[in-house]
Amino acid sequence: MSGLRIKVTAFIAIAAIIASVIIPTPVSADGGPMVDPLLFAQLQEGQQVAVIRLQDNNTASVDLFVSILDKTGESHDVTYFVPLGIGPRNFQVTQEDSVSFANSQTANLDQLIFHNLILAYLQALGVFMH
Repeated sequence: MSGLRIKVTAFIAIAAIIASVIIPTPVSADGGPMVDPLLFAQLQEGQQVAVIRLQDNNTASVDLFVSILDKTGESHDVTYFVPLGIGPRNFQVTQEDSVSFANSQTANLDQLIFHNLILAYLQALGVFMH
């Protein structure tokens, strides 16, 4: 196999792995607001972001951001249910805006993904060897 073909194949494999991490994909469990049906019609799900960290002890840490848009113009207490699986521990909820969540949870991940994407691209081209 020629050197160029190996580099292209490696690049495609690396790009597919990185794309599978970057591109949001649907999950089989979903939560949602539990409110009066009349109010529910006035609510719209906005942004959802989950940061999942797999731990060495076969558990996961999940930070979830969910925004709900209220078309009534009034403030409402909204109960939001999330299927947590079996035996959740250390569960807590805080109210936070999307900018704060992004700064504390995803900004470093975004930089790491971008950095690794550039390195993988350069390696696939043979420009940079790690």
